[in-house]
Parts: sequence; structure tokens; C-alpha cells
Amino acid sequence: MSQDRYHRPEGLQTGSFGVSLALTAAMVAGLIFAAPHVTGPPPETHLVIRNIDIPAPPPPDPKPLPTTAAIEHPVVVPTPVVHPTVSPDPILTTTAIPLGPVMPPVPGPSASASPIAEPTAAVPLPVLVDAAVDPRYAAALQPPYPAEERRAEHEGRVVVRVLIGVDGRVKQVERKSADSDAFFRETEKQALTKWRFKPATRDGIPVETWRTMSIRFLLQEG
Repeated sequence: MSQDRYHRPEGLQTGSFGVSLALTAAMVAGLIFAAPHVTGPPPETHLVIRNIDIPAPPPPDPKPLPTTAAIEHPVVVPTPVVHPTVSPDPILTTTAIPLGPVMPPVPGPSASASPIAEPTAAVPLPVLVDAAVDPRYAAALQPPYPAEERRAEHEGRVVVRVLIGVDGRVKQVERKSADSDAFFRETEKQALTKWRFKPATRDGIPVETWRTMSIRFLLQEG
């Protein structure tokens, strides 16, 4: 009986093996969780180049045409018209200036030595024709005799200066001398209403001119 108490059978004990396996597994798991997390190399990537067709840009928008309201018309400034001022023809007088004898020039000692000057082209002077009494109205030159001067048997003389227009009529009368006012009044009235002349001309064109006229008042006997 006592021999059987101390004798253990040889062979694998199932309970001890299970405990050992569990301890080993626990140690391996602790090592796994305690070790640093090591990751593998990153996956190899490949760069892919692809040509993308870029569409052509659209044509620019056409500029809008200006409307009739937007068109600016140039401002036209009218050019002022300048009319030339035509001065009236100068009044011609009929006073004649007597010319004296023309003496030939006396040649001096140096006259032969001086060069002879070439004659220059002379500018033609205008052709002036004085006014003349129209013979058709010659009988109307004598004014009527003033009644008061006739009754007083006065004779007299009147000198007037008249302005003759381009139509031959007298436009103005100026008194130069008169023996009485009655003689001048009759002469002035007759000149403005009855006297007619052929007007003076310059190069054939009628012009106004002054002329001096003398009128006598004489009493006729019988």
C-alpha cells in the first residue's frame, strides 16, 4: 500500500502542458503588442502624363456699329462773307488850272557823264470827260424873272455850283454869289427841276461831278 502512494505514473500530464502553452501564448502576445509598429515600404506609384486638348479661344465679339444717334457730325462754322466796300467815285471839279510855258531843261556840266535812265512804262491815266449841258434842254436854263425885281427894274447875276448826277440831273445847288435872294431862289428852283446835263464820264463810265454855272437876269426893252 505504501509503495503505491509514492509511485507516480510516467507519462505526459495534460494539465501541466495546457498551462505551459497558455503562458507561452501570453508571452508571445505581449511581445507582439510591445514591439513598435513597423509598416512596410509605401506602395510604388507611377506618374501618368496625359495630353489634354485645349479648345481654341472663341473669336472676339465684333465691335458694335455706331448708331445714327451716336454718330457725331462735325460742326460746320459758316465762313463769314466779306463784301468789299466800294468807295464812290471822287467828285470831279471843273476848275481849269492854266499851265505856263514849259521850259526845256538846261543840261548841266555833268549831264553827259550821267547814265541815261531807261524810260519806265507809263501807267495810262483815266480818260475824264466833263459834264456838258444837254442841248435838248438848253432853253430851260434861264429861270423866270422874279416879279419883284422886274417891278423894281433890277438886273442881276447869279453864280451857283451844282452837283450833276450820273443821270444828268442836278442833285445839289450851292450859292457862290447872287445880286439878290430872289434871283438865287429862282435859279435854284430852275436848276433842281429843269436843268439837264450829259453826265461826266471816267473811262466811259458816268460819274458825279460839280460844275459852276452863271446866270444873268436882264430886262428887255419894249
